[in-house]
Amino acid sequence: MTTPNTRTETLTTTRMKLIAGMTALTAMGGLIAMPAVAQESAPPPEKTQVEPIKGEIDEQKLDNFAEASVAVGKIYMKYGAQAREAGDKNEAMQIQQTAEKQMIQAINEANLDLETYNRIAATARQDQQLAQRIQKKQQKFQ
Repeated sequence: MTTPNTRTETLTTTRMKLIAGMTALTAMGGLIAMPAVAQESAPPPEKTQVEPIKGEIDEQKLDNFAEASVAVGKIYMKYGAQAREAGDKNEAMQIQQTAEKQMIQAINEANLDLETYNRIAATARQDQQLAQRIQKKQQKFQ
């Protein structure tokens, strides 16, 4: 059985991984920037670095990543301003949590899991050619 503290730690870890992926998209010139609310509300990361993928990433996964990253960007655009304009931190956190759930759902709907999504993002952050290939693929999903 999951205790409340374990559940909170799991949610925090998931949030940090998602934020790491979002940061990677920013670094590679993607669609989104890291929301200020996430920076203020999330605890400092504890070695949340995601391991890049070694070797080739197949084209289908890159297509899936491109699709997911565009969807994540649209969700961020939709909820980012709402979170910044929220009346208080609780409201901002609720908006952020809704956005995060939708981002994870979008990643899953693109046939990726969060770990794979973040690993591809980490790889693209280190490989400029891969980042450029992803950016080209993103165009067909915009």
